[in-house]
Amino acid sequence: MHSVMPFQRFSIPTVRISDAFRFEPDLPGAHWEQVLETISRDFFRGSSYHLQLQTTEGDKYLRLYPREWHYFVSERRDRLWFMSMEIHSGRGEFMKLELDFHPLVSGPNANIEVCSSRADELIRRVIESIGVQEEAAPMEGWHETFSFPAEIIDVHFLEQAIRQLSREHLQRTPPIAFLSTTSGISYTGLSLFQLRKLLPRHLEELSVLSIGVTRPMSGQTLSLMFEFSPGYTAPFVSLNLLWGAESVHQVIRERICLLFGLQPRDQHAWNGTGTLCSVSLDWTNPESGKLWASLDQVLRAEGLEPQPLRSLYAHQTWDDRMSAVHDASLFLIDLSEHSPESLYLAGFARSSGKPVILLTRDQVKIPASFSDIPAIVYEHSLLGRELLMDALPEILTHLLSV
Repeated sequence: MHSVMPFQRFSIPTVRISDAFRFEPDLPGAHWEQVLETISRDFFRGSSYHLQLQTTEGDKYLRLYPREWHYFVSERRDRLWFMSMEIHSGRGEFMKLELDFHPLVSGPNANIEVCSSRADELIRRVIESIGVQEEAAPMEGWHETFSFPAEIIDVHFLEQAIRQLSREHLQRTPPIAFLSTTSGISYTGLSLFQLRKLLPRHLEELSVLSIGVTRPMSGQTLSLMFEFSPGYTAPFVSLNLLWGAESVHQVIRERICLLFGLQPRDQHAWNGTGTLCSVSLDWTNPESGKLWASLDQVLRAEGLEPQPLRSLYAHQTWDDRMSAVHDASLFLIDLSEHSPESLYLAGFARSSGKPVILLTRDQVKIPASFSDIPAIVYEHSLLGRELLMDALPEILTHLLSV
C-alpha cells in the first residue's frame, strides 16, 4: 500500500507577483553577483542560485559557474542576448529574473516573477539594485526606400540572405513573409519554408512581397517590403527598422544593402490613386471610440473609405499591417502614446511614398524624423474633437491635390 504524502503548508502567507522594468545593462558582473548573494541571504536562507545565458550567436549556457558568469558579462557583453537568474528556497518560494539585452529603449526589458511571503519587498529590492529610474528617451525607427536588382527575387537567394541577416544581427528571430499577387491572391504568416514553395508559382504576377522579423518580448521589428504594384512609378523595396539605437540601425542597414545590392531611392514612389484610408488610433483608450466615429464621418464626407487598423486577435497584427500598407492610399496615425507599433506604421507608410497625417495629444511626441509630415494636435473632449474635425478637411485637400 502506497503511503500518501501529507500536504505541506507555508508557515506564513505567500503570494506570487510578476513585474517588468528597465534595467542598467552595463553593470559589472561583480554587481550582479552581489545582488544575487544579498537576495539569497535575506529572502531565501542562503539558497544557491542558477544562471542561464544566451548569446546573439545562438549559443546557450545552462547552470553557469561564477567564473563563467563574470567572463560573459565582462568580455562578451556585446554578444549577450538573454540572461535568466533563479533562486529556489526548497519550500516552494522562488524568484525568477529574466533580462533581455536587446530591447527597445522605450520598453521594459527585465521581467521578474516572485513567489514569497515578502514578494513586494523582494521586487522593490531588485529594482532599486539594478533598475533604471529615469524616463527612457523615445526610440526612433529607420525608414528608407531603395531600388533593387530584379535577380534578387530568387527564393533560394532570399532565404539564404534573410537567414544570414537573422543570424548575424537579429538574434536568430524567425522571419515571417507576406505575399500578394496582381490577381488578388494573398498569403500571410508564411515561414521561409512555405515561401520557398509558393514564390515560384507567382513569380510572374507579384504585387507585394514582404519579409519581416518581430520580437514580441521587446517590440523590435524589421521589415523589407518589395512593391511591384501598378500604383508605383517603378518597383522598389522599403526598409522599416525599429531595432535599437541609431548606430545599430546603421549597421543593419549597411548589411542589408550589401546582401541585396540595394541603392538609395530619393524620390517618392507612390503614383497611384485610391479612396481607402487606414486609421490607427490608441484603441486602449476608451475615448478613441468617440474619436473614430468623428473621423469616420469627416473622411466619408471627403470621399474616402475609412478603415480602422485594429486586430481582433494577436496573430492578425502583422497581417493587418501588411495589408493596410499595400491597399491604403492614405494613413491617419495617432502617435500620442509613442508606441513602437504606431511609429513603425508611420515610417512604413511614409517610406512607401503614400500621404500620412499624424494625430497627437502632445506635439513633443512627434519624432524629429517625422517633422515634415502634417500633424494635428487634439484633446479627448467634445470641443477637442470638433476642432480636429475642422482642421482635417483642409489638410486632406492639400495632401490629395499634391
